[in-house]
Order: sequence, then structure tokens, then C-alpha cells
Amino acid sequence: MKTFKTLLKNKIILGMTTNFFMVILAVLITSLPLASNIDNLLTDQFQGNINPREEIIIVGIDDESLQEIGAWPWDRSYFADALDKISQGNPTVIGLDVLFLEPREGDDKVSAVLANTDTPIIFGSKLIYDETGYVDTLHSIYNTEAKSGFVNVDPDLDGKIRRIKAFEDMAPNCELSLSLALAKEYLKITNNSELCKQEIKLRNNNYTAENGTLAFQYTKDTFKYVSFKDLINGITPPETFENKIVVIGSLVKDLRTNLGDNFPSIFGSTISGVEIHANVLNNYLHNSFLVHANKNLVILALFIVTTLLTLLYLKIRKSIYDIIILVFAILTINFLGLGLFENNLEFPFVLANVVLILNYIGIFTMQFYRQRKSINFVRGAFGKYINVKLLTRLEKNPELLQLGGETKYMTVLFSDIRSFTSISEQMTSQELVEMINNYLEFMSTIIMNNFGTIDKYIGDAIMALWNAPLNDDTHEYNAVKSAILMKDSLKKFNDLFPQYPHLAVGIGLNTGDMTVGNIGGKDKFDYTVLGDNVNLGARLEGLTKKYGVSTIVAEATMRGVGGNEFIFRHLDTVKVKGKSEPVKIYEPFLNNFENKNIKDTYEQAFNYYNSAEFSKAIETLTVLSQTDEASKKLIERINSLDETIITDWDGVWTWDEK
Repeated sequence: MKTFKTLLKNKIILGMTTNFFMVILAVLITSLPLASNIDNLLTDQFQGNINPREEIIIVGIDDESLQEIGAWPWDRSYFADALDKISQGNPTVIGLDVLFLEPREGDDKVSAVLANTDTPIIFGSKLIYDETGYVDTLHSIYNTEAKSGFVNVDPDLDGKIRRIKAFEDMAPNCELSLSLALAKEYLKITNNSELCKQEIKLRNNNYTAENGTLAFQYTKDTFKYVSFKDLINGITPPETFENKIVVIGSLVKDLRTNLGDNFPSIFGSTISGVEIHANVLNNYLHNSFLVHANKNLVILALFIVTTLLTLLYLKIRKSIYDIIILVFAILTINFLGLGLFENNLEFPFVLANVVLILNYIGIFTMQFYRQRKSINFVRGAFGKYINVKLLTRLEKNPELLQLGGETKYMTVLFSDIRSFTSISEQMTSQELVEMINNYLEFMSTIIMNNFGTIDKYIGDAIMALWNAPLNDDTHEYNAVKSAILMKDSLKKFNDLFPQYPHLAVGIGLNTGDMTVGNIGGKDKFDYTVLGDNVNLGARLEGLTKKYGVSTIVAEATMRGVGGNEFIFRHLDTVKVKGKSEPVKIYEPFLNNFENKNIKDTYEQAFNYYNSAEFSKAIETLTVLSQTDEASKKLIERINSLDETIITDWDGVWTWDEK
């Protein structure tokens, strides 16, 4: 008991140490840019639920405006006209996401509008650095009283804009972004003193700007939009802009206009710069900026969670439960992250998932190496003469290494190469062994892929079983599917190995109660099945050559196959050697029109045969017998019947040979 407790303690210590290093490894991996890119792509999918505020109106310089007014750049008198018309509607503030970087004709008219309106007008400018610091070219065009906000954006590696620089502290001045300058005017804030800080204060709302940068959310809906041409043509009434935040900017998608101001959208299309500024402004009004979760706290929480998971993994023996726990933990942590995102908190999804997965991998690997010694013992002792699935079960449950069996309802399959003796006489020993190995591998793969267990090879013959050692609720279906695939794959085998003689097989299947388990002595035993139902399966394989078919299944197997993928032709009702009770036997087909026609024609003739209406049976089978070997053999049987048999006729055929 003391030794066991010591081992358990060591196991726990090793598990905790493994978990600690896995968390560190996860943190290092997720520090790479790829992790943040994946996080961005994930959180993009959660966005779009906030509504566009009605206060925001975009006056769009669109394709129709360019067609009517002319190619870019325009005379600035058009902007003077637009600003004048908007101002007449008493908006709260007007912003221009258009760069006026050099003097141009019409500037005097813009200056006149600035002098004659009380509406705050914020011009878009660009942060340009030189040896003297920030240069605002706007002021050299108009006057130092003109208000501006920079429109610089900093795309992520994929070209998408997810964060915006809210301000630039250029002591002693504080330069605001266009969106923040618009929000400031809308909220009637008179100075910048509370804006150039990590905690931006706008009335009752605070926004955490890390290094002056805000992470914002997009809306999937569109903002209210007015075409620039409709505005200057007087189509849009001035009252449209009453108490609104109006932003003028380009919505043109065609780069050939020299007006392209577009970026990849997080929703998969493109988005204009003015729409980005509108979305940022929308976040100010909704108070919906995203805040980064404290990474240190997240790492600590994840370490606590993975510590608890480690204790669970070490306690549970079956790996399927470990996977269930892992999936549950991943789902829980991601739903938690989604809930936090709904509350404007950016959650590190990649870090959280990588920590959970690496924790699982680390603990799984640790336990794998701890168990390796005992597994190697089992494999060394038994791996050469029992099937892989049983071997896996024995590795997990060594107590099964004892003599004994159980009765189970199972399906057994026997297959044999036709005319194998004559084939072997045509080949050298080396060629024969090579052919048999290739053939057995070909057929065994099919059986294993359909949940069967190879019981044994008997020369060229294969014995396989279903529903043991592992339970299989659809064992009849899987066995029949294997038989049909084996028949069809034999054509492929013959094509792949033209150097071998052409092979044909017979396959028999039966379902019923069988004794399955470790049979033999204490020093040498085999996992196999025994019983009358096993013997019947072997007899049915032998009957395939009597009927000229590749596969025969018993009635019990046929009845256990659900669905409509396969159909079964009632071949005969027989008494096989060693059994006194008659058995109905069937041939399985894929369910298609041709096979259904064969089945229906044969079974109609077989009904005549059972009723001793032999001439009708032969007449029905005449055409089919030209291509169907079973029909041909039934006709031959009818023609061989003598009057003694016919006098006491019950339709049951007795086979005295195997």
C-alpha cells in the first residue's frame, strides 16, 4: 500500500510539472503573430451585432457623383457648396474624410463657408512627421482656426482595420483622430485635456486606449447615406442633417478614379475609409469599444483550470472520457470567451484553446510513457498470435488474460479461394506465398475497416467474426458489407496482379449464438469462436460452389441487416451436413435495378420449384440462366429430379457433403 501511494504521489507531481511546462509552452507559442491573427479572425465572426446610430449620416462621393461632376480631383467650390447646404440643416458637426493637402481653386469659397457658419467643421488631415515634428498642411491652406482630425489608420497584417489611433500626444499639443474630434464636438467637450490619456473620458463614458489605440467593433448594417450629387443638386433637403453628425468621404471602389480609399472588410468584402470612421464614431456613441482581457490573469486562470483537468485525467482510466472532458472544457472556455466578448472584452481564444490542448497532449504523453513498459510486455507475449483489437483491449485490461469464454450473438464469416489446389500447382512456392500474402492483406483490410476481427488464416481461407471482442450493434450489416466489398475488390486484385492466376472466392456468413473467448491451455491459447452456428457458416461457404455464387448468408444474417442498401435473393432451403433442420440461404446484392430484376425473376421461379411446378420454373429461368449461374444450376437440378423425390416433395434440398 505504501509503494502504491508513493507511485501515485509521483504520478501527480509529474502531472503537475508537465502541466506547468505545457502552460509556459502555450504562452510562448501564442506570442507569435500567427496567434493574434487567428484571434482576430475568430472575433471577426462575432461582430456585427451593434446597430448604426441614427445620428450618423455619410455623404458619399460615389460613382454617380463622379460621373456628373467629373473626374477627381474636384474644384473645392463643390465642397464649399456641400458644406453650406449641410450647415443650413443645423447639424451638430460636419467631418470631411477628404485630404486637402495643397491649395486648390475654390479654397476661398471654403474659407467663406467657414467664416459664415456656426457649425463645427472637422477637416481630415494626415499625421506627417519630419525633423520639426507633426506638420498639419491643412492650416497652410485655410487658417489656424480650422479644426482637423487625422485620418491615419494602421492595418493589421491581413490589411483589415480593427484598431484606430484615437489621439497622438504631440506635447504640448494633442492631435485627435477624425472620429474622436467628431465625438468631442457632438458631446460639446471644449478641450482636449481629458482626451489625450489612456482613459479617454467622454461625458460619463471612459474608453481604455492602450498607447492611444482603441479596438472597435463593426456593424453589419449600413449607415444612413446621402449621395454627394444629390446634396449639391438640392435633392436632399437640409433638414435631413438636423442634429446629425455628417461625414463626407469617398465610397468609390474603382481604383482608376484616383479616389480609392478602401480596405478589406472583416466580413469578407471591402469597406471605405469613411465607413471605418463612421464605425469608430458609432463605438463612441454606443460605448462598445473592446477591452483586452488582462493576459496575466487569464494565464493564471487557465493554469488553475488545467491543474484541475490534470487531476481528472490522472484519475480516469478510459481515454474516451479524457477526450469528452477535453471537449467539454474547450466548449466551456469558448462559450465563456464569447460571453465576455458580448460584454466588450477581447478574450484570447487561441491562448485558451492551445493551453487546454497542450495540457491534454502533455498528460496523455506522460501517461503513455508510464504505461509503455506494461504495454510492451503484453505485446511481446501475445502480439504475435491475437488480433489487434483484442490486443488493445488486453493492454487496457490485462485481467482478461485468462481462460474462458462467453456466449454472444455474433456473425461469423468464412472465405476460401476457389480451385486453390489447381492454382498452387501452377506456381512456385515463393510465388504462391507472395500471392497468398497479398491476397490476405487485401481482404483483411476490408474486414478490419468494417469492424471485423480476423480470427485466423487457414492457408488461403479467412475466418472472421463480428460483435467480439468489441460490441457491434450492426454486426450483420458490417459482415454483409465486407463480403460484398471482398467480392468486388477481387476484380481489382486480379487487375493489380495480372501475373497471378485469376482468383475467385466463396464466402459464407451466419449469425447466431456462439461461444467466444480464450480457448486452449494456460500456456498457449487462442481467441476464437465455437458452436453449431460457427459450423453452419463454414458449411455455407462450401455451398457457394454448388450454386455458382460468390456469397451465401443464412436467414438470421439477412434479417439482421437493416436499411435498403442491400437486397437478398432466396437461393434455396437446405439441410446441410450435420444439421437436421432446414435452413434458408440467401445471396446478397447491392440494391440496384439489375440486381432486383435477377432477384425477382429467380424467386418467382423458385416459388414454382417449391410448388413442384417445374416446367414453369424452367420457363421463367430460361433467359436468366444464360448469364446467371445459380439459375442455370437450378434448372440442372430440376432436370435431374426423379419421380420418387417428386412424390414426397417439400422443396427442401439435402446436401450430404461439406
